[in-house]
Parts: sequence; structure tokens; C-alpha cells
Amino acid sequence: MSGQPEVQDSVTHIPPFNLPDADLVIRSIDNVDFRVHRTTFVMAGGEDLLARSVQDMEEITLDGTPVVRMDAIQDVVTELLRVCYSLDIAHPVFQSGNVHMFRRVVETATTHGLTAVVLAARSFWKTSLPNDPLSMYLVAANLNWDEETKAALQYLSSLQPPAFVHSLIYTAELEQVSASVYHELLKQRHQYQATRRNDQLSHIMVSNGGYQVTIIEMVGKYIEEYLSLEKSVRQRDQ
Repeated sequence: MSGQPEVQDSVTHIPPFNLPDADLVIRSIDNVDFRVHRTTFVMAGGEDLLARSVQDMEEITLDGTPVVRMDAIQDVVTELLRVCYSLDIAHPVFQSGNVHMFRRVVETATTHGLTAVVLAARSFWKTSLPNDPLSMYLVAANLNWDEETKAALQYLSSLQPPAFVHSLIYTAELEQVSASVYHELLKQRHQYQATRRNDQLSHIMVSNGGYQVTIIEMVGKYIEEYLSLEKSVRQRDQ
């Protein structure tokens, strides 16, 4: 590490993140600078980001302001910072329907330990599941959100045929996951439907000798009678 911080030429400052009273600069991977407040990152749960970036802040400055590098492109950093300043699930990045941007913002927030952003994103995810279950399932799987992934699988598996088919319309998030993730969805759907059919059969009542019994009970009785008859025939032939 050099004795003096490296002073870098100013690059593009993105409004509204060109604050004159900024005490921190976030630099995107495509070399765009955002002048922000450290306190905003602290409120967003970014203490770890600031702690891990101490060396960056000691080595690089912009007009005397420490610079922290973030491994995301300008568009993603812009939306991430907007969420950091609001921490509201009603924020446009959540409500826009741009699932791809939503996932990339959450990935970046997760990478840099912005826990409050991730919590807000998870809250939004729960409210969005009924509106776009397939995309939400794929996002959860991509982000390794186990609880949300299971919830999405259960939701999709429980949909009746018309709604289930409609939910499988192509979404760009399919390009971001392995085939095994989609296969798991189809497998869970098959298992759920098989269990549901068996459950329905177990509650269908039929008449048998004047008594009302379920199909499962009746089949079981027939099997029992058949086995008993087979045993009697074997004993007779001995």
C-alpha cells in the first residue's frame, strides 16, 4: 500500500447520487461514480461493506473523498442505492416487474452484506409470489433462498391445470438457472398431484353391501378376501 492515496480523475456522477456533502464514493465495475453518505450504508446493513473496503478507501480518493469499488454495473448500482435510501418494498425496483433487475440488485446486496436491502427484497418476494410464481421460484432458487424456494414449489404445485399451465409461460429467468431447477418443479408438481388424487380417492364413498365405504377401503377389503381365498385353496390342495 502506497504512502499517499491515489487520486483518480472524476468520472460520471449519476444524479441524484452526486451529492455535494457526500462522504463516500461508490464506483461501479464500469467506472461510474456515485457520491453518497456512509450513514445510508450503515442503515442498509452495510457495515461489513465499509469494513471490507478500508483498503480501497485508504488507497483511492476522488476529490478527497474515499472510493469504494462495487462489482456491479452502473444500472444495478443505481437501483441498489435507490433501495438503500428508501428501504421500502414499494420501491420502483421492486414494483416495476423487472425480475431480472430485481435479482441482480439482490445478488449485489447479498454479495456486499446489505442485509436490510435483502430483508426488504424478501418481503417483496412474498407479496409477488401469486402474481408471477414461476419467476419468483427461479429467483429464489438462483439466490439460494431455501425457504422461499420451497414455498414457491408448493404454491406452483398446488395450482389447478389452467392456472399451472399459464404460470409456465416463458420467462427470461429460465436462462439463469440449470435444467435441474426446472426439473425439480415438474417433479414436485407430479408428486403433489399423485398425493392429491390418492387423497380424493380416499374420500369417495361407494355402496358395498348396503354400507357406505371409501374406494380405498373397498379395494383393501377385496384384496383381503382374495388373499384369504388364495390361502384356503392352497390348504385344500395340500
